[in-house]
Amino acid sequence: MFPKYFTLEEAQSLLPSIREFLTAANIELERLAEDLVEANGQFERLERRLTKVNVMRVAATPSGLGQVDVSSATLGLSDEEQQSFEKSAHELAQLQENYLLRLNYWLDKITDCGVILRDLRSGLLDFPAREGQFEYFLCWRLTDDDISHWHLLNDGFIGRKPLAVLIEYV
Repeated sequence: MFPKYFTLEEAQSLLPSIREFLTAANIELERLAEDLVEANGQFERLERRLTKVNVMRVAATPSGLGQVDVSSATLGLSDEEQQSFEKSAHELAQLQENYLLRLNYWLDKITDCGVILRDLRSGLLDFPAREGQFEYFLCWRLTDDDISHWHLLNDGFIGRKPLAVLIEYV
């Protein structure tokens, strides 16, 4: 069912690398998210200005709504304001694209190890494992020192059980 199954020892030996990847991913993505929030705020401020000027212009147009010209001259925006808006939109789009690229990079880097990443921020992941025909997940998250829990394939985090009781199932 899974391309790779881990023994407990294999999963534990991978933890230092996984921990490093998750920590680096969260640091980088948090910084990029902060940049996105700032750029989005700037874009929204300029967009509100554009909308406000546009509404005022439409209200002042006797010929009706269907003939509104949204050029910067018609909207009463200066060339500097128009350029600032376009630059802001371009920067926001670039930051969004970069965030998605880096997110996908980290998702691939982590999942290429054979694990199933459930939550990047908390570092929750599962290592597929098997004893004979019995399949289960070794469960770990970034705040855990070591792998100490497992769960059935359909149980998820809420169904975590200590490794000590695994022998009862296999």
